[in-house]
Amino acid sequence: MVAQTEHLVALPSLGPLFPGHLLVLPKLHVETFASCVVDVIESLEEFVRALVLHLDRATPVAIFEHGAKASTGGSCGVYHAHIHIVPMPSAVPMDTVLPMASRRSNTLSEALRSLGNRDQYLLYGTLDGYCYVDDQELLSGVQSQYIRKQLADTAAPGTPWDWRLAEGVDASILRTMVHFRSPSTSSDVNSVLVSR
Repeated sequence: MVAQTEHLVALPSLGPLFPGHLLVLPKLHVETFASCVVDVIESLEEFVRALVLHLDRATPVAIFEHGAKASTGGSCGVYHAHIHIVPMPSAVPMDTVLPMASRRSNTLSEALRSLGNRDQYLLYGTLDGYCYVDDQELLSGVQSQYIRKQLADTAAPGTPWDWRLAEGVDASILRTMVHFRSPSTSSDVNSVLVSR
């Protein structure tokens, strides 16, 4: 773990798309973040913001979730809520990642509350806003790790995107851990998180 709150943990992603790639997960089991209670969703918003602000501030960051319940067979076969925070080599517009998205929101909390207890959805954005797809018919044809593939193919073609094919511990995972454990970063992140 690189950071935590009462309800959430952050850790480097296996098979990171780019250095600094984090996963945020709830401590208690829930299949999607949209299924969480309001208090957890609101703490998620603050936690994600704190983590993003402690990555390289000059780097664009993508935030996304393929929310899916086991009953859908969607997502990547991991049915525990997890949101990705990925520092990107360049910004990737919402319309490029989710061209089928017709719904938008200004905040992560607003988007997740709008999604309610949907069986499956795709959510993508930045701290400046989010777009999402919850039309089950549109989502029925979406492949596992869809957003990971879109980001890799758009920002850096040829970048491996399938975390299941990762072998060993990627050096960027260790760099991410060191970054969050440095004295200045740790104290800054903890000052935001201690209040939770």
